[in-house]
Amino acid sequence: MKAALRAIAGHDLPPLLDDLLDRLAAGRWPEVTWRWSRLTPSGCPVELTPGPDGLSWAAEVAPPEFPDADRLGEVLRVLEEAGQPCLEPLPGRVASARFGAWIGGKPDGRLKVYAELADGPPYPMPEPIAAVVARLPVGARPRMAGTEPKTGKTELYFRLPMLDDPLDLLPVLLESGHAAAVRALEEHLPGGLGRLRGRRLGLSVAWHSGSRGRPRLALFASARTLFPEEPEPHPGVRRGLVTMGLDPEGLSLPVVVALSPVPARP
Repeated sequence: MKAALRAIAGHDLPPLLDDLLDRLAAGRWPEVTWRWSRLTPSGCPVELTPGPDGLSWAAEVAPPEFPDADRLGEVLRVLEEAGQPCLEPLPGRVASARFGAWIGGKPDGRLKVYAELADGPPYPMPEPIAAVVARLPVGARPRMAGTEPKTGKTELYFRLPMLDDPLDLLPVLLESGHAAAVRALEEHLPGGLGRLRGRRLGLSVAWHSGSRGRPRLALFASARTLFPEEPEPHPGVRRGLVTMGLDPEGLSLPVVVALSPVPARP
């Protein structure tokens, strides 16, 4: 599996990810190790996202037999050992999660904890962010939170309802100062805004601790549904989520695609 991931990356893997792969490979259930995770469509417990600034990644921190209820604590332990501990207590909806916790890494070495949100009270956020979230389409549900201990950045990920009209996103774009992003979507997406119609989308809202500026927004969609006619990039590699960064000025549409190896059938 390391060889397949190195081929996608085009170079050696970050040392922490390399160590995590060794831990996964040493698990007690090798027959399912590379196909059980909910992190990727193929079940692979690792995904890589090559981008203009370098390689981002996300991974499970323990093999499949590791108790789900302990995964978040294990992610926090790995972050502390890597010198990027979470110094602030995690909100209750994250701390009470009993499943779905992952670690991510950025090209500059920043690490991130991802955790699916348990049912509970609203996620705590600054008032300007709450005002943005309140303008999401009816039926939007928070599914996951991400925290970067090194920078104080928090990102909330929402599952959106199926949109018959992509302009239903306009209220949240207006509230967040991203209205011009509609122009970039129309100009840079193949098929324009219409490409988003009837797709299962996600949206993230990101902010930094203590910041009063506007948040950063991104749209997410499955590569297979957003670009169904495009083949996979290489044999044995599957595309995952497409991340579309929303430019407040509407001048560009940064797009990156997550990739993961397709585990061979035993």
